[in-house]
Amino acid sequence: LSDTSKALSGIYLLPKGFTTYAYQWIFKNSDFGHAFLISGSRTVIHTVLCLVGSSLFAYLVTQRDMIGRKFVYRFVVITMYLGAGLVPYYITMRTYHLNNSFFLYIIPGIINAYYVILIKTYIESLPASLEEAAMLDGASHMRSFLSVILPLCKPILATVAVFCAVGQWNAWQDNFFYVSSGDLRVLQLEL
Repeated sequence: LSDTSKALSGIYLLPKGFTTYAYQWIFKNSDFGHAFLISGSRTVIHTVLCLVGSSLFAYLVTQRDMIGRKFVYRFVVITMYLGAGLVPYYITMRTYHLNNSFFLYIIPGIINAYYVILIKTYIESLPASLEEAAMLDGASHMRSFLSVILPLCKPILATVAVFCAVGQWNAWQDNFFYVSSGDLRVLQLEL
């Protein structure tokens, strides 16, 4: 909201030389509405799918009768620390034909290791007797998850939803590196 020449002189709490030129330029010279729609739909769809995928996976690795559960969980945790890098990720996205596709924003990251750790830790803090009671009443693992565990996980799911939504809303690098189509431009890159 500050005039450009006056903003260069320093940082102030209130705008100096009040102007709305930057906003006028954005709305006039860019495809702001379409980019807002892409960013909004990306945020909502990915957040919902990430909650579903990460919570299901977290519940899976809390099951003591799962074969190789410690190995699977440790493998997922290791992916947080060891990334392949930009070039292998680009090759992977190209191989799966996700570059220049809206699915590039959605599919990678549906199961996020950090969110799995948060949800798994929360599920393990719940009393095991609740799930055991559901199993004794004849519930399957899925019914136990949907009817007993998931309603109790609302606080951690809300936390993960906020983390995921903010991360998706602010994301622009995947658009910058992997998308050449202007139709898929996100708001952050447009700005």
